[in-house]
Parts: sequence; structure tokens; C-alpha cells
Amino acid sequence: MPAKRLSPSLLLALVVVVCAAATGVAAEGNVIDLTEENFEHLTQASTGATTGNWFVKFYAPWCGHCKHLAPVWEELATSVKGEVNVAKVDCTKQAGLCSRFSLQGYPTLRMFSLGRMYDYKGGRSLEDLSKYALGDFKTESSVEVPLSPPFFSVLLSKFENYVNNIHWHSDPLVNAGLIGFALAGALIVPFALIAVILAFVWPVSPDPAADKEAMEKLQQAVAAAAKDVGATIEKPSSTGAKAAEASAAAAETKKGK
Repeated sequence: MPAKRLSPSLLLALVVVVCAAATGVAAEGNVIDLTEENFEHLTQASTGATTGNWFVKFYAPWCGHCKHLAPVWEELATSVKGEVNVAKVDCTKQAGLCSRFSLQGYPTLRMFSLGRMYDYKGGRSLEDLSKYALGDFKTESSVEVPLSPPFFSVLLSKFENYVNNIHWHSDPLVNAGLIGFALAGALIVPFALIAVILAFVWPVSPDPAADKEAMEKLQQAVAAAAKDVGATIEKPSSTGAKAAEASAAAAETKKGK
């Protein structure tokens, strides 16, 4: 039976999917998804090397302004394709990466070009974004791209982000209380378990009588040492008394003469 050949259109679709998976580009649209793993490799933001300019949106899925900007961002990626790389970072999943850039809110739009970082503060229309991405950013002030933060800072950011995304109750105050109780329990329970384990596992002497005898010998040794110290203190006192008596006797003899 002859093997079936793939149609050219199906083959092209497979190639596009494979390339998208390899480069981090979403299957739909031209916006590139950046993560902690591929950010530096794709953007080369710190080195300002050969991958071109990157216009990046840092966002959170629950943010209303982010949702409103999403379709415009997709249009921007299509309109400037081949000239500027348009990307996005989900900060609820990439907390360590977002902490690197000291974000103050969502969405935050940053342009990365030749090792410099530009903070976009303009309008959110397609026209405004396009002009900025295609060159207007060069007239704005910029700073050097910050280096990756220390491991502890990344870990702390991930923990903070995890806590911020816990929603056990619709009331914020009740939710905060539940989170507080959970964190307190997470800190107390391990120590309590360690104490219980030590109480049962800690070695007990197999011969209590031997322990008692050793304690009595120790007490006797301490008492003997105290007695010796007392005798040593009394000796100078006795010698002094005898010297005083001799001196008094000599004085009486002299007076009698």
C-alpha cells in the first residue's frame, strides 16, 4: 500500500507550529511569550546584541487595563512585525523576572534597545504605540537594563506572588485572615512535630540506678571541694589569731618589768 503524502498546506502548518514552540511565539498572533528561561536568550537585553529592539508588556491576567490593552497589543505586533519584536510577560507566572524590573503596576510597557531600557508613558492607541516602537522611544530618557536579581530575591518574589494570588474568600479581610492563620500554622507545626519526635526518640539511660550513683558521687565530690576551700580560708584566720595572742603576751611581760 503506497504511503500517503502530506499536503503542502498541512506541512507548512506543522512547520509554523514547531517554530512557534521553539521560539516561544504563541500559536495565535505575533506576540512573543517571554519567560524566566527564555527572556535573556531571546531579547539579549543586558548585552544589547543582535536580536533587535523589544517592546515588552508586563501584565497580570486579572488586570482590567491589561485585558483592554490585549487586542491592541496583538495589532501592534502584527503592524511592526519584522521591525520590532513585540512581547509579553505574565507576572503571575514569572514573578522572578518581573521583580528584576521593579514594576509599580500593570500593565507596564518597556522598550529594550542596545542594552538600555525605556519606560513607556504614552497613550494606549495603536498609533501611539507604533510611533513609539518604531523610533520615538529614542527621544525619551533611559536606564541600563538591570541584571538578574539574587536567588533569594527571586525566591521571595515568587513567594509574595503566590500569596497575592491566594483567594480563599471573596472578602479581602477574611481572605487575609485565613492566609495569616495558614502561614502561622506552617511555621508552628514543623517545630511542634520536631519537639514530639525528640520527646519519643531522645535516648533514655538503660540503667537509672547507675545514673543515681553517678549523681551522688558528683555531689560528694562537690561537697569535699567546698570543705577544702573552707579549711583553706580558716587557716590564715587561725594563724592571725595566734600571732595576736603572742603579741599581747609580749606586751604584758614588758609592762610588768
